[in-house]
Amino acid sequence: MCAEPGDRRARHRSGAVSGFTLVEVVVAVSLVSVVLLGMISAMRTLGGTAERVDALVERGERMRAASDFLRASLAVIQPPLPPVAGVATERPSLWGGPEGFEWVGLFPARFGAGGMHRFLLEFDGRSQPASLKIHFAPRQRGPQAPDWGAIAPAVSIDHVDRMLVRYQADDEQWLESWDATDELPRRVLLRLWVDGRVWPDIVVAPSAEGGAGAGEKIVHGPVR
Repeated sequence: MCAEPGDRRARHRSGAVSGFTLVEVVVAVSLVSVVLLGMISAMRTLGGTAERVDALVERGERMRAASDFLRASLAVIQPPLPPVAGVATERPSLWGGPEGFEWVGLFPARFGAGGMHRFLLEFDGRSQPASLKIHFAPRQRGPQAPDWGAIAPAVSIDHVDRMLVRYQADDEQWLESWDATDELPRRVLLRLWVDGRVWPDIVVAPSAEGGAGAGEKIVHGPVR
């Protein structure tokens, strides 16, 4: 039985609407491309965020290690030496300015050494990025300081924007420098700005008696 022309036209129209037009295919490909680009961008952003978080965590761990090192090495500091015939025979046990200080203390045994050493904590703004550095060398009697430029830092923390050091006198006033040869400051305060953020203050009580006494309190004064 022969099909009528009308039936053939109906089947032709039905076959035509069952596929996709070129415009529809282009639109679909464009949408898929946009979605893939968005996913790639999100993955890159997530990867960059993870790297920044890892760097921040690592820097925080190094900061805690530096804080522990400072507290341990300042807990047993060489007491100020009396002058001989009115002349000081050695640099002060602790002296410094607003961006670093030196001291003579007992190297903490748990850090792999021992004995009295001279230490230097400094802010190095010459390096890029700027950094906090701690050097140490075996103590030698005499007024000469070690050649710190030839001694590699034992601790180095990068991306330190600024460092502030203050010294608390007996009257609880915070001073910008300390050079007394016959006494130690009550407290040494270290404040750091890292990647634009202010880190928690590190406050250490230098002691020539082997540590702070029972019930000692950290007193914060007007530090600027």
